[in-house]
Amino acid sequence: MHDLWLQSQLGVKEADYLSRSFQTTKLYRVWINHDNGGIPTNGGSVTVTVPFYTQLKPWTPADSGQVQDQFVDWWNAMRVYVFDGKDAADGAYNFSQDNPPPPTPVKPVLPPYPVTPVAGAALPTCSTGCNLDLRSYNVGFPYGVPGQLVEYTFASAEGPPNAKTFDIKLERVNYNISAVDSIYLPAAIGAKGNNTDLNTYLGSIQTLKTFRDELNGFAKQGARWPEFIPAYYLPSNSIIAIPSVNGPPAGITPYPGPQVPSANFIVAESFRIPAPAPPTLTSDADPPWVKQKTYGDLGKIGKATLDLWSKCTTGGGTGKTCGQIQGVRDFFVADYKQCFGVEPNLNDTKVLHDFLRDVYGWAQFPDCKESLAKMVPGQYPTAISCPVISPSGRPRRGGGAPRLPFARLRPAAAPRPPPGPPARRPPYTSPNARLALCLWCSSSMACLMRAELSNLSRMRSSGRWR
Repeated sequence: MHDLWLQSQLGVKEADYLSRSFQTTKLYRVWINHDNGGIPTNGGSVTVTVPFYTQLKPWTPADSGQVQDQFVDWWNAMRVYVFDGKDAADGAYNFSQDNPPPPTPVKPVLPPYPVTPVAGAALPTCSTGCNLDLRSYNVGFPYGVPGQLVEYTFASAEGPPNAKTFDIKLERVNYNISAVDSIYLPAAIGAKGNNTDLNTYLGSIQTLKTFRDELNGFAKQGARWPEFIPAYYLPSNSIIAIPSVNGPPAGITPYPGPQVPSANFIVAESFRIPAPAPPTLTSDADPPWVKQKTYGDLGKIGKATLDLWSKCTTGGGTGKTCGQIQGVRDFFVADYKQCFGVEPNLNDTKVLHDFLRDVYGWAQFPDCKESLAKMVPGQYPTAISCPVISPSGRPRRGGGAPRLPFARLRPAAAPRPPPGPPARRPPYTSPNARLALCLWCSSSMACLMRAELSNLSRMRSSGRWR
């Protein structure tokens, strides 16, 4: 994976894009007020200022981008996780283990290591009364530890192999509320100073109770739609989940719920053979994780979703909705054929489930190198405009900034290199300091709500990055 942002910013030549890729081998996280109550509720706020990058290892023009974990990029493809309560935040914070290459079977527990930058490196900072804890991990925490995902990217970069030259636009910002895997908490995000009625913020400003009542009504503990099974961990073993049929172990507060998976996630997880242990969803679990056998049971709405696909794509369904579903199927079948030279055998149940996983996730098939837009460019605009891909809720636009606890994220102009040998630190062009994002969370959320910034220059082991 190439970091186009660092390649563009630090002047990599186009001919060197493969050899100077700025690879990272770890996940780098910034924990906000982890030991001090999280983000204050009832209108409280914190401001986190993130530099473009933090330098971890020595740098010279000769080795720029060729040393693994030379920099942490805090602008490119960033995830913000919001936790509701101390126990979920601690579960995510402590889940750390080695990630040796196959066939090594054992993944020993490792502590979340402190991040140690070089002297004088630019670091994320926080407003008065706020503390930041920088840690590195080899793997991501499991989906059974609930948190709401929000994403942002400062600046916009392009370069080889998809573009002929490197280029970066420092004034741009991209953000979203992500439900690609799950939905859990009401949260909203917006660009500071963007006061137009059409796009003041994205997300939900419902109260926590209203939001959770609606999620509970939709899923009904798996009877209508699968739910995530909470994963609880003892301090003595932070990576082995405890069966939760009767609640968490003594001393751990139950996570507030529910956490509801997206359509692509239930297709990806519910039909694994053998079933995962520990399970992820109510639809891939058997006792002692749930009180009754539920493996493969998607619930009333989940089953109806797959039944509708089958009805529309096997010739038995007509009308506008079925026509749209057939168009999406035809697009992905054409893409599959372009990738692998043959059409998928959708009469094979396993092939169908894998196919639907990527359709509902709007993701390219594994081992296909080109993007969906490039493989079938003629059909792509029509297919992506289809409104019936998934029943999962989409972020909604709002017309006014909510008065809720929030975290403000803003990029920092990195400090100039201190006096010293000129080859110790890379050149840095100051970005536009006016860029900023505001993240709001429900005012009724627990006071120990935490936020975590997670660098995604490396893929999470527990899920695919899209």
